[in-house]
Amino acid sequence: ISQSVRSQLEIVQSNSQRMLRMVNQLLEFRKVQSQKMRLKVQKTLLSELVQETCANFEKEADSKHIHFEIINNAKDSIVWVDRERMDTVIWNLLSNAFKFTPSGKAIRVIIGDKPGFVTLAVQDEGIGIPPEKRSVLFERFSSNNELNSIGASGTGIGMNLTKELVDLHHGYIEVESTVGE
Repeated sequence: ISQSVRSQLEIVQSNSQRMLRMVNQLLEFRKVQSQKMRLKVQKTLLSELVQETCANFEKEADSKHIHFEIINNAKDSIVWVDRERMDTVIWNLLSNAFKFTPSGKAIRVIIGDKPGFVTLAVQDEGIGIPPEKRSVLFERFSSNNELNSIGASGTGIGMNLTKELVDLHHGYIEVESTVGE
């Protein structure tokens, strides 16, 4: 097939995968809310999982001219996680970072190793979140639409699901942000 047709089919495939991911997140969201979600934890090399998830965002980074990198300060950190659920966590954090980061800026995923635990940070040069909005960021159906100056939108489910999945893993999630940075 021609390159033009191939390119269009890749867009169709990408959009259908995105739609499937959204449907699956809605189902996960419902399971978490009804307290029926069970984790299937396994020993996981965190850097490998992060790399696999981040690979899905490379085209978007290129098309938006966003410098996208992984900084691994914990080379061989092994964690016990549900890989599918942690993929959802990382995916949602990156989706928001890409949604609110303008073209020409940067997004970094930083894996850290501290005594007794491993950290995972998504750092972006996006529009930032005002202090009064940070407290509701992880609440169900809250959304950053009023912060939006770059045409992004959302349902307010993704970050709530992310927090719930982190909580199920006995983890901790927080946001640090400065408006405009």
